[in-house]
Amino acid sequence: MTAVKKIFLSVFVNKNFLKLWLAQILSQSSVNILTFVLAISAYNATKSNGAVSYVIISFGVAALIFGAPAGVIVDYLDNKKTLVWSIILRALFILILLFATNNLLVTVALAFILNSITQFFFPAEASAIPLIVKRGDLLSANSIYSMTYFIAQIIGFVSAGFLLEMLQFNFTIVFLTILFLISAYLVYTINFPPSEKIKLNLSKLSDQVILEFKKGISYIKRHNNVKLPIYYLALSQVLTGTLLTLLPGYAVEVLGLKVEQTSLYLVAPVAVGMVIGSIYLNRFGKKLNRDKIVNIGFIGGFISLAMLSVIHRVGFEMFSRNIQISKNLPFAYNTFLGVDLLFFSILFMGCAGLFNAFIIIVNNTRLQSKTEEKMRGRIYGVLQTGVTIAAFLPILLAGHLADVFGINKIIFAIALLMLMAYAVVKPRHADHRSTTVNRPF
Repeated sequence: MTAVKKIFLSVFVNKNFLKLWLAQILSQSSVNILTFVLAISAYNATKSNGAVSYVIISFGVAALIFGAPAGVIVDYLDNKKTLVWSIILRALFILILLFATNNLLVTVALAFILNSITQFFFPAEASAIPLIVKRGDLLSANSIYSMTYFIAQIIGFVSAGFLLEMLQFNFTIVFLTILFLISAYLVYTINFPPSEKIKLNLSKLSDQVILEFKKGISYIKRHNNVKLPIYYLALSQVLTGTLLTLLPGYAVEVLGLKVEQTSLYLVAPVAVGMVIGSIYLNRFGKKLNRDKIVNIGFIGGFISLAMLSVIHRVGFEMFSRNIQISKNLPFAYNTFLGVDLLFFSILFMGCAGLFNAFIIIVNNTRLQSKTEEKMRGRIYGVLQTGVTIAAFLPILLAGHLADVFGINKIIFAIALLMLMAYAVVKPRHADHRSTTVNRPF
């Protein structure tokens, strides 16, 4: 306990960061619960799995339309007001579900509206961390931020079903509204340092957004120390999103599990790996070379995914549908050195999460520390828009290709793409290092 306290002490003694962190837990857990609730609402309205896809697509469309403009606009707005109102508005909008239960059109519209508001919350939150945390504590703050992001995902997706079962739909909506309002109050009590904001001309908003977005792209092109973190973060997020679309099928077809067990055996290990990676970087990151950590992250990620692609475990139910067998046969078939292959899949998913943490945390820290304060919002907006566009086709194709060629082959292809994409940019990275002093954190 003493060691853990020492790791986080540098940032948790900062009351402003502590409030932002607690608000992050409450709001992001609520968002993840709400995502599941909206999907359930769409299904209940139509009894069709296809209806759920409309909800997911609406999230992507909102990110595509508002991702870049939100990043630009946030740079002109007060951080506290942006965070507080983006939380309060979501709390108010979800109350509509109380009066339009099982209405597909309303559900899809709300999914779009809620995620559109969320596009303003994320760049404002990311931009807020450097304002309330000392430069020397940015690594620790980003480690905690990244760790909490994945913990909130687990809390959200795991607890959503439990809440709907225990509280029923309407009380779950009320509960989420309360969580959002508590989060808004925590942010409201944060003392942000005064900062100068250029006035946004609403009459020329579209032109201004396009202009500032172009400035963000131009800024990235001119600064290699910003361009590289953007590239690495985008690459990591696109590949992660593509892999996540295959996990339900991987659980059922490759591991012989029930689809409901996907979060427990595949998603949870990733989150645990992210937590371990965050703690490790908190403890030792300042003594390590950043480029070496990123190298380890990509190579380790490739190995982890490649190992996942060679695992094939078949459940007893699949055996018994075809032949009469002893219950011991699946166990013998599904083991390696006497250990169930399920253990290895959990292990490699955990390793994938750990190495992904190395990539995300290091490059988030680089991006925040190397970007001017007035540019941070639009830079994250460019990143978010780029990821949404880049991820659309891979996510759309991954499932169809997996049906044709098999999930294992597609996961191995993702691993290869990860290594190849990193290898393409690494020589440029080396050239840039030769002209700059490469310091540890």
